[in-house]
Amino acid sequence: ARRDGLGAERSPTMREAAHADRALGFYYDPLVGPDAEVWLSLDDQERIAAVLAWHAASPAPHPPTPKPTLHAALHAVVENQAAANDPAAVTATLTRLCDAGLTRHEAVHAIASVVGDALQSALDGASGGFDVEAYARDMRALEPGDWRT
Repeated sequence: ARRDGLGAERSPTMREAAHADRALGFYYDPLVGPDAEVWLSLDDQERIAAVLAWHAASPAPHPPTPKPTLHAALHAVVENQAAANDPAAVTATLTRLCDAGLTRHEAVHAIASVVGDALQSALDGASGGFDVEAYARDMRALEPGDWRT
């Protein structure tokens, strides 16, 4: 992410986003989802750059993102897990939420909320490590109606 004159993170401009897309030779669209093989061939910084580029260039309404790089990193985690189908609960939840009427982007946000909670628990030392069963349970608890924008 770039910083403004006060040191706050800011999203890339449309021009920067277009440059990132050309530099990567890859265009990310959370409404469609990336090709798994292509996505997994990118490094983490390229994935995050692609997500930032899409958000900067998208005319679609989006909830405010005070920390765009963190937001993009959470998108990337969800897409990584979906592309690898590991854990499988992510792919199943993505499908379930989309089948229930969410856009794929809304479903990515819903799943990212569970990712964020799991990360926060790990940072707080509240867990003894990653609990794949609890993660899957939290995925199953996501309600589509809570995520429509």
